[in-house]
This record gives sequence, C-alpha cells and structure tokens, in this order.
Amino acid sequence: MTYKPTRKECISIFRLVNLLALNSEVIEPKFKFPSAKTMTGAWGYADFPKGTSGIIELCKEYPTYILFVKVLIHEIGHLWVWYVKRNRKETHGPIFKEYCELIEARFGISVLDVPWKNSLTGDKD
Repeated sequence: MTYKPTRKECISIFRLVNLLALNSEVIEPKFKFPSAKTMTGAWGYADFPKGTSGIIELCKEYPTYILFVKVLIHEIGHLWVWYVKRNRKETHGPIFKEYCELIEARFGISVLDVPWKNSLTGDKD
C-alpha cells in the first residue's frame, strides 16, 4: 500500500518543523506535486528562485508515510541552508549536515540518508 501526501499535510509538517526546530526562520514555500517524469530519480526537490519563498516539489506517491516525511523534512533543510544561512552554493555540505543533526536531535529521525527513488523502485530512468 502506498502513501499519497496532500498539500495541506505538507504545510502542517512544514509549520511544525519550522516552529519546533528552526525558530520559525524559514518562510513557507509553495508545495508542488509534478508529474513522475519531472521527478525522475528523486523523491523530492527544493528550489529557491529569486523573489520567491522557495518551492518544494514532491512525488505524488511514496511507498511509506515515513519516507514521505523524511523527504519533506530533508527538502525543508535545503531552504533553511539557502534562506537562513544564506548559502546558495551548498547542497549536502557541512551546513546541511548541521541542519540534519538539529532535526535528529529534535525529532529522532535521520533526514541525511534519504535514498534516491531509483534505489527503492529499481527504475532505470
């Protein structure tokens, strides 16, 4: 059985993480659920185009609820690095690892080790 997240749920989880772990420093992004072709190889994707509060794109379906939550919190981390720490060049470097340690200490889950989609589905694209 797979899990299909909703925009409302993404907003709720974002607000919870932002309040409890990030001192409400991250501006709420837009959440999108693009086609599977757009999400090739990844469970989620974050972007921070100029003049926006950020965008988080997520797959429409996940094998488990916990994978969805981990992916979402992982992507929130990218926005935190880019917006709060003002480092647009870093993706999974030391500042992102600092975020992951903060999340693990606060919630007890690791978001650094989120697998690529292909590693679980066996897809070749």
